[in-house]
Amino acid sequence: MKKYTIRLVFFLLMILCSCGSNNSPVIKDNHFNTATRFIVISTDEISDTVFSNISLRLKNNEHSKIKVGISAMINYLSASPSEVMKRLTSLLSLADKYNLPVMIEFDGIDWQQGYPELWNWWDPSKPGYNPDNRYNVEWTSWEPDSAVKLGWRNWGRQIRVQPMPNLASPAYREACIKQLNILIPVVLDWWKKNDYSERFVGIQMENEVSIGVNNFFLPNGNSYIDKPESADPKLILNHDIWPGFGAKPIGYSAIKTQGLASSGQLKESDLAKIIDKYVHDLCKVANKLGVPRNKLFTHAGGWKEGQLSYYSALNEYSCPGWSFYEHAADPMKDITAMDALKKSDAPYWCNAETFLFEGKTEEAWIECLKNNFRFENLEYMVIRNYRGMSDKDYIFSAINKFQLAYK
Repeated sequence: MKKYTIRLVFFLLMILCSCGSNNSPVIKDNHFNTATRFIVISTDEISDTVFSNISLRLKNNEHSKIKVGISAMINYLSASPSEVMKRLTSLLSLADKYNLPVMIEFDGIDWQQGYPELWNWWDPSKPGYNPDNRYNVEWTSWEPDSAVKLGWRNWGRQIRVQPMPNLASPAYREACIKQLNILIPVVLDWWKKNDYSERFVGIQMENEVSIGVNNFFLPNGNSYIDKPESADPKLILNHDIWPGFGAKPIGYSAIKTQGLASSGQLKESDLAKIIDKYVHDLCKVANKLGVPRNKLFTHAGGWKEGQLSYYSALNEYSCPGWSFYEHAADPMKDITAMDALKKSDAPYWCNAETFLFEGKTEEAWIECLKNNFRFENLEYMVIRNYRGMSDKDYIFSAINKFQLAYK
């Protein structure tokens, strides 16, 4: 016990001694900060009902430096441009109606059902067919005849999704950039015309950017394309297995397109370079459109200590962000995220996605909030999502009490 106590004291002293450096996670035990910061509740559903409920249950105190806001994903390749725009304008309109700070999550990786012209390379009877689309999706080898026809995701349950995009594909990247060029100015106009200095939390670019995680490929995956989804084998990824995490490895298409390799075994370092460039280039687009660095955040993927994908959150145009689930109670315990944060020269960072699944009491959630906002330069944390917390009154009570105490 004595050895443990000595080590703990030494560890805390090391942290406190590093607080003066811009390259270190900055912690203040009294958690006072002159700027407004945010607890953001994410929602899948953009509706009057959801916004009304959140505004009634989480009243923003004018004297508190912590404000409660709302966010939603704008999956800009999931539907037609007009439908995507309608979702974005509805989000901003409802935020206005209920006087809620808002954060916009732009994502072009996870859902692409609105753009079959990017991925349908195999079925001439369906929209978007073009054999060359195999160069816009991932492969299971170095050759295009191994292009994938579908993918799988497990967000609580396994579902089928569109093929994993080739993040280096010129056509895919052009589609992403075209949509961002349309959507981001709408957000900036809303922000600047209304002088929402404390209502615009920021833009979060993409969602847990990765290859083969939120869109993985089953062995012999293409054979399931004409079979019912109920017949799909179930797979839980194992991040100790490389390459592929227990699924069929993908990433060859992007690596070959970017000219990093064309033979041999997949390298984690090459996949990290693909992700780095993808995130970097989209953030550069946003910055050129007028999004300042302190309002632009990344959301990198990272599931195992030491994974290189954590560091894809870092670039000169944005502030970094990561998901915290295993370490939801205390982000400081995520060693790799904290190491990446030390390397960041950005003014802020964010807890881009979290939920304290083991937290069943108000006290547990208050402690979680304290552990997040101990970081002086944490701009916001996102609790995902309203649907999963709507029946848990103790979470709302914890947020309200924490907000009142933070002045």
